[in-house]
Amino acid sequence: MLLVLAAGPARADEAKAAALVAEGDALKGKGDSAGAMAKYEAALLEEGGHVPALDAAAPLWIASKSFDIAIAYLKVGVGKQPDYAMGWYYLAYASRKTERYEPAVEAYRKFAALRPEESDPYFGMGLSLKALGKSAEALTALKEYVKREKRPSEQKWVERAKTEIAALEAEARKGAKPAPEVKPAPEVKPAPEVKPAPEVKPAPEVKPAPEVKPAPEVKPLPAVKPAPEAKPLPDVKPAPEVKPAPEVKPAPEVKPLPAVKPAPAAKSAPAVKPAPEAGPTTSRGKPVVGMPEGKTTLDGRPLPPEYKPGLDALAAKDWPAAEAAFRTALTSDDSRADGHYRLGVALAAQGKLDEAIASFEAALLRAPRDPRPREAIERARAAQDKRAPAPPPTGAALLLRARVHFDARRTVIARGLLDQLLAAPPADLTPSDSAEAYLLRGQARAALHDLAGAADDYLRALALAPARATPLRLLGQTYALAKDDARALAYFQTYLERAKADPAEIDHIADVRQHVATLSKSK
Repeated sequence: MLLVLAAGPARADEAKAAALVAEGDALKGKGDSAGAMAKYEAALLEEGGHVPALDAAAPLWIASKSFDIAIAYLKVGVGKQPDYAMGWYYLAYASRKTERYEPAVEAYRKFAALRPEESDPYFGMGLSLKALGKSAEALTALKEYVKREKRPSEQKWVERAKTEIAALEAEARKGAKPAPEVKPAPEVKPAPEVKPAPEVKPAPEVKPAPEVKPAPEVKPLPAVKPAPEAKPLPDVKPAPEVKPAPEVKPAPEVKPLPAVKPAPAAKSAPAVKPAPEAGPTTSRGKPVVGMPEGKTTLDGRPLPPEYKPGLDALAAKDWPAAEAAFRTALTSDDSRADGHYRLGVALAAQGKLDEAIASFEAALLRAPRDPRPREAIERARAAQDKRAPAPPPTGAALLLRARVHFDARRTVIARGLLDQLLAAPPADLTPSDSAEAYLLRGQARAALHDLAGAADDYLRALALAPARATPLRLLGQTYALAKDDARALAYFQTYLERAKADPAEIDHIADVRQHVATLSKSK
């Protein structure tokens, strides 16, 4: 059902998709991850494979373990843009987590080919190959990971890889037979001396044949060791293990970082000049980031002119303006490590730590040898750990997300979200929203052939919104499908009395009149 997304016609409306992504970002900034996901998914329904929407949604899908949804959307993304590296990475991780190991290995290899400097893909690749029973290839991948991965923050995954390597090598030794010993050739004795013939003047004396030395002893072959192997990236932690960033949690009172002090203007680390007022500090007074300037840019390239508005906004501590300026600059050239880094500074200063971490990670992928993005990630995560838990999603956000899934024909997922919403309605859920939720769940139940459950939900919706005509129409359709013509006719007739006053039903009135005419004849 999910893959209907890939097969359906693309509704290419980039402007609308971009607007929905911006709405999702705003919800994410407020800690409403469910609402943000719904907006990102709506953007992808407008334009399949929209990279900004995929970049924003993938960490949230993975954090919420919505792996099937992630796979469906990401397949569309990498199908349209085969060089979309992070799309392959997230697709690999989601595939491995759902035990789709063959496609996981393929996706990890695609990512490794696009990002040859990365260590991460070899960890997941090794675990996937091991699950497929390809021990030799798994060993190669895991050893490659251990050889490449030097980041202090990733050492727990290095230790995990070493444990897997030891287990694979022990298994290989247990199953391998030693090569048979090669015995030395038997010693060759020297030929006897040849004497001249008696009483004959011999030709020149025949000298004895030179002594034949025995062949040197052949030593047995050394035991054959398995070839070293490549390793994978830590669990798509969009952070450790390229784990996706955890749900965005709003900073208390919308402050940049808990216990954050601005970095002293004149005191910065030797040899690295922070940009003027380059963001908040940690509780120890250490800046979350050090801003590269001039010749110290992350990728060694001079900053382009379009970065000036963002730099001016950073200097003025106008963090939202800086965020908007760098997002605009990156839409024209996404390859600039410095653009992602500075966007991270602006986001961190506003307390948007999950998004800041994602931006610093993007900078690190583009400038892996510069230590500053990695340091910024570690500091932002440390600040993030001190924050209060995110509030639960609002009722409106859950309802919107259920609607998006239902419209995309992911009926089971929509039904699950609606069950969750109606079992424990949030305080913000209005009677009108509750009626809408029951109507939507009734349609999901009907699509799943639960007609009795659908009728029950429509009746609940009618009780909450007695002036609406929609529940009556849906009840008539349900009883018609159940072959209960009398009830179907009764509900349709009542519907026609009310539908004229319900603007949402104008397009359905003619169809219902046709149903009434048909049922009246059969009666």
